[in-house]
Amino acid sequence: MTHRRPAFALVVLTALVLTACSSPEPRPIPSGTAEPSEQATPERPYPAFGGDCAAVLGADEVRAATGVDAEVQSLAPYAQIWAVASLGGLSCRWGAGQAPALSATVMPASFADEAGEGRTNCYDVQAEGGVSQSCSFSSIAGDWWFAGVVTSAPGMPGTEAVELVTAAFAERAGDASPETPTVPAGAWRTDPEGCGELDAEVDAAGTLGSPGLTASRANGAAGVGPGVYGAMAESGYVACIWEGGTGEVPGFSIEVVPGAGWALDDVMRLPDAVETEVAGADRAIVASPVAGAELEYLYLTDGVNLLIVEPTYDGVGAAALEPLVPGLVAALAG
Repeated sequence: MTHRRPAFALVVLTALVLTACSSPEPRPIPSGTAEPSEQATPERPYPAFGGDCAAVLGADEVRAATGVDAEVQSLAPYAQIWAVASLGGLSCRWGAGQAPALSATVMPASFADEAGEGRTNCYDVQAEGGVSQSCSFSSIAGDWWFAGVVTSAPGMPGTEAVELVTAAFAERAGDASPETPTVPAGAWRTDPEGCGELDAEVDAAGTLGSPGLTASRANGAAGVGPGVYGAMAESGYVACIWEGGTGEVPGFSIEVVPGAGWALDDVMRLPDAVETEVAGADRAIVASPVAGAELEYLYLTDGVNLLIVEPTYDGVGAAALEPLVPGLVAALAG
């Protein structure tokens, strides 16, 4: 019996706990083959604060808001993190062990979601030592957009924790200046609502011999804070999921981050990452997104953009999804 694996929301949250537009013009139906881009792989944009989360907030400042002797935690490589990085942003997380305390993104203020600026949303959570509040927040400080989710110290109102971390960051905001990246040549123009159109061009059911596969927009990440959601929208991030297949592949999903082909260098640092050759891709890697996970993803680039093809069921290997790649790359390149 096969079991469906959780797609974006739960998988992304699991990974983050680890320590260590207008619609495009109609496009022709692809021939099923695609040539890798002739553009050079763009360099990773220079990150906010030089990529140093300790320069964003200090341990004492995090402790004052969360009551936790928190350390900066390394984040597993995921598409949403790369979406932030593609805008010259930085994703940070502080916690003790695997307990989250504060997750935040810092990006150039030019990308800020003005509708969410200053808005704080809180809810109660049961924490060691009593009831705390977990709050999402979004603020502008100098030339930076600082946003995230903070869990307050037990007994402290969540809004007070938000005030502490945003005030602390505001004092540091002038220590660095943003370098807003330009859109690289060859970056795909994407449509987050275009999963059905994409499937019409790719014909996943026919390509994989799995009748019934139907595409829809994936829900995306959950509980990751306004900055991540904003980066997903600004970067052109797209997530689609196919479900209902009756063949060897009952379902799969894809994620796209235009211009983020450099992310494959991060993927190669995963313990089980293996370079492979896949038709239609300039570079391809097979790897599990989390150490010890049963599912293996295909991480691909045409030389400029990032495409991740992900099985969503046990027993479906990455190799079973390789026939999709030429059509996906051709359709996305449109």
